[in-house]
Amino acid sequence: MTKSRGVGRGGARPNSGPKPKPIAPATKMPEKSESSVQELARTHLNLAIETLANIAANGAAESARVAAAKAIVEYAKGDTGSSGPLGKKDQLQAEANSAGHGSEWEGDLEFPGRPN
Repeated sequence: MTKSRGVGRGGARPNSGPKPKPIAPATKMPEKSESSVQELARTHLNLAIETLANIAANGAAESARVAAAKAIVEYAKGDTGSSGPLGKKDQLQAEANSAGHGSEWEGDLEFPGRPN
């Protein structure tokens, strides 16, 4: 039987194991009002319409051409800001928010200290 030479075997070693991932510093986004975002979008409106027209005319996929053509038609009709139909959760939330409005028990649904 051989004798150990006093060299450690196993156990924790300094600087071994997975290294912690670096954490990026938090960035603060500048606050933008709704009007400034709309103004910024308006500056790119012509480019967006030209791009949609190009896709509608020369798009590689038929679905892309149809979607671009629909977007142009909606904009031409003045339907620029509306979103599509509500999803099930959004529809239920809208119904819950409007529950009781115009009924005799409308005031019963208001709770002091809670936003309604």
